[in-house]
Amino acid sequence: MATKPFLIASLLAALAVPLQGEAGGIRGSGAIRCAQYLETRKDPCIRDKVIQWALGYFSAYEQAHQVDLVGRIDTDALEKRIVLHCEEHPKAHLISAVFELQREFEAGQDSPAKKPEGKARKL
Repeated sequence: MATKPFLIASLLAALAVPLQGEAGGIRGSGAIRCAQYLETRKDPCIRDKVIQWALGYFSAYEQAHQVDLVGRIDTDALEKRIVLHCEEHPKAHLISAVFELQREFEAGQDSPAKKPEGKARKL
């Protein structure tokens, strides 16, 4: 498939471009469009890069706000939640999915990305 290398190259190039506007100056995986992620997420390198970016975002957030988010996040559920958000909002940037989960955690809602009590965290 000739378009796959092009899509992967486009996605990797987008990772280096800051996003300006609704999300501020976002760099990395959060700056790509959901539609791009949905097209390329079957590639384990792309999927892992996005999940690691999201976990890094939550790690920084928890340090700044003195809360525990990363310890409560199941990575499989996180990826499913990002996919669901992207299917509903293909023109949105990935950061919007992470913002949505962050708001749920802040509100104390039982987010689908939370891991069940006692379950080992998957990295």
